[in-house]
Amino acid sequence: MKTNDLESLQRSNDPQTSTTLSAIEAKDYTLLRLQGDSVMAWTNTKCIPPRSDLAYLTGQGGAPQMLSIPLGQFVAAKAPGNPGIFVFIPVRYSLTGQPPFPAGPNIPEEIVFSTEKTDYPVLFGGNTLGYLSATSPLHANWLQWMKVVFFGLFLAVLLALATQGANQLVERVSPLAGVGSVVLAALVIAVVNQQLGVSQNLLGGLSAFSQPFKTPSYLGATLGDWLLSIGLFVWTAVFFYRNFRIAGLSKASEPVRVSIAGLGYFGAMSMLFASAVLMRHLIFFSNINFDFDNLLNFNGLALWAMGGLLMWMAGVFFISHRFALFAKRARLKPKQRGLAIGAATLGLLLLGLVAGFGGDLFYLVGFGLAYGFAFDLFTHDDAPGCCCSPYFQLCYSTSLIFKKTAPNAWLMQKHWLPTATLKKPKNACPKCWLHSNRTLYNSVFCSNRFLSRPM
Repeated sequence: MKTNDLESLQRSNDPQTSTTLSAIEAKDYTLLRLQGDSVMAWTNTKCIPPRSDLAYLTGQGGAPQMLSIPLGQFVAAKAPGNPGIFVFIPVRYSLTGQPPFPAGPNIPEEIVFSTEKTDYPVLFGGNTLGYLSATSPLHANWLQWMKVVFFGLFLAVLLALATQGANQLVERVSPLAGVGSVVLAALVIAVVNQQLGVSQNLLGGLSAFSQPFKTPSYLGATLGDWLLSIGLFVWTAVFFYRNFRIAGLSKASEPVRVSIAGLGYFGAMSMLFASAVLMRHLIFFSNINFDFDNLLNFNGLALWAMGGLLMWMAGVFFISHRFALFAKRARLKPKQRGLAIGAATLGLLLLGLVAGFGGDLFYLVGFGLAYGFAFDLFTHDDAPGCCCSPYFQLCYSTSLIFKKTAPNAWLMQKHWLPTATLKKPKNACPKCWLHSNRTLYNSVFCSNRFLSRPM
């Protein structure tokens, strides 16, 4: 392609020429006509390097170079027979929403390019541009999935044995002993897995176990560990729902029955608190791409994460419903149930203050109160039908939407601004100013004293 051909293609109004240009624009590579550090013409904007890189390329006489930019790594070379046009061929992308290698979606993400010499050079026109290396051991996909199957079978057998032992404790000792043994078993499995890295060592060839979160959480440092912990949570929730009872609750004194009902409502409301923390961590600290504006852009990790959230919602429902049934079995009058819900709301308010929710505390308490009243209404209804489930989904999802989208400007004002060197304009809205400074935005979330190691 001659130097002037690129500009003439862009300026031409001929339909055939426009079709040719559209076909060139659809290619993965990019053609640029450079003059010093300036771009005079281009075929697409899939690769537009910084001016410093353009000046370096034009000053090197056209020798092929491996160019690293935030978008990824590209081979940059002069077009044959034309000193003014450079071609930029993508080799590896750094984007999270698409496969890293344009050469094939099945190439492992652990393969990277480096300047350190290895046994696998990258050649272009006889020139060595770099070398291939791997950030972790590479295994065949079928072998990794076989490991997943056997690991899942081992875990299922282990949980089945723990369930049988817990059932024996429920029958021979008390429901509290059985539920306590299940909770202890779940904690031991999760802690041992995270401390010894069992799942990461066995299944490290899968991206769900090899890509760590930006900030580790109590549920795990990778998506795989996070999903495993949620599975243990659901197992515990189902056992708790099926087996936990408080014997003689209806015959206890009125203060005891009101107190037990208040604890039950508080337990149900606190599940919203835990869910809000979990959702916030997943969105802001997991390094997983959640493009909610276009769900078709969700990659495999995002889909697995959404599946984990559905599992979490099932566990939350089981636990919340069992807590709400405590109030029903207490046989309280409406005023006494209102007193118990009020006390639970006050407990949720104190929990939010201790956790440092700040400006978001209004949403937490408001939706927690609606959540408690919803379960109270439908658990005391003689024929609730299927209305309980939609109302539960509505309260739960709406509260999480508020928690996910509302940035915590209170944290910025209390924890970051007193020591910040960048001053906020006097009349600027804290939330708008925070969004306009993404570095500060990330710092604010990382400075949250409760979410420094979130769920």
